[in-house]
Order: sequence, then structure tokens, then C-alpha cells
Amino acid sequence: MTWYIFLLLSYIQLSFGYYQYNIKKNKFKPSAIKNMKTHFESYFEGEFSNEVQANEALLLGKPTAALGGHEFITVSINSHPSLNNVKVAIYRIGNNVTIPPFRFRFYELFYPFDERIIMKIYRPTKLTEAKLLNNQYNIKEYLPDTLDSTTFEYLDGCDVEWTCNNQSHYKGELINKSCIICSQNDPNMKLLIKDDLNLWENELWICDKAYTTSGQQIIGNKDGIPYKLKRIHL
Repeated sequence: MTWYIFLLLSYIQLSFGYYQYNIKKNKFKPSAIKNMKTHFESYFEGEFSNEVQANEALLLGKPTAALGGHEFITVSINSHPSLNNVKVAIYRIGNNVTIPPFRFRFYELFYPFDERIIMKIYRPTKLTEAKLLNNQYNIKEYLPDTLDSTTFEYLDGCDVEWTCNNQSHYKGELINKSCIICSQNDPNMKLLIKDDLNLWENELWICDKAYTTSGQQIIGNKDGIPYKLKRIHL
């Protein structure tokens, strides 16, 4: 019993010391969390495009990821007008906003008391997708203001952890290294997802890959080269 009490007191002392250390380093102060949130979101939000990379791939005869190149895509990430810490992400082939996007996501951000940012990912249900399509994905006309299961599906197990490597770069990785989801086109098809993200002030690199249960890669550059998107200054 004496040893148990000794170990317990030692643990409490070490924990308190760690807390005090991080207080001194400003890691646990509300102001530090607020500053990190502001800094990250100033990088994360905006309009991005890999047009330069796609044009280079086209000249090399590699217009698609399956051929080792990259399609021309644009990504728009902005704050939801009424949901706190939720971002609306719209992924399109090219930059024609009249064409429905190939991916529409809600990203919910959490800021724990350390140097991590946790991002939960939601995709629209079939009903929500139909409503979005009916409004030509014009989010000014229709945008769900809830994350309940009738409007969005939470991709359980696919949470992303962002860490700040230095003052100018964030690294995003799946907490579980990979996750399994059902294909939206075929609910009976299971997909293994892997993701690697890099974010700078003016660049967003996306290296997401999806594999069938037989190991066939159906999404992502076959050589593992990320989509290198640059910020569009409107």
C-alpha cells in the first residue's frame, strides 16, 4: 500500500510539473489556443488550385492520377456561416462552378490543450446531396446548418490530426493511419483510405488514396505524388 501511495504521489507531482511547464510555454493558456486557431484557419481557409501542376502533367502526357499525373482541381474551404468551428469544403474538377463538385465535405475542428488540431470529417447523405444538386451546389441558396445523421454522415475512424512543425507549416495525418469507409457510389463496396496533408500559408498539398478490398488503387496519384494546390488570390 505504501508503494502504491508513493507511486500515486509521484505521478501527481510529475503531472503538475508538466502542466506548470506548459503553462510557462503558453501551451495551455486560452490566448495560446486562440492564437493557434487564428493562425491555422488563416492558412486553411481560401481558394486553392493546382492548375500549374496539372498543365505540366498534361505536357508530359499524364493528365490523370492513374497515369501518374494530376487532374486540374480547385478547392474552396470557408467557415460555415452558423456552425462554430465548421468549415465547408468544395472540391471541383477545373474551375467551372456550374459543374457539380466531385467532393463536398464539412470539417469540424477541435483545439485540445496542446499543439494539435483534430479534424472530424462529414459527407452529405443522399438526401442532402440531392438538395445540394437541386440548388446547383449554390451554398447561398441551400446549406445544412446541422451535423445530425439525417444531413451528414460522420466518417468514423477518419479523424485527421494536424500538428504545427514550425511557425509556417502544418502536417495532417489520419490518427489511425488509415480508415475504412463505404463508397458513396456503391454502399456495398468498402474502401481503405490513406491520407497525407501538408499546409503552408499559400499552399495545400493533398495526397489521399483509396483502395478496394482487393488492393486496387482507385483514387490518388499512383506514384504517391500529392496534388500541389496553390492559393488563389482573388
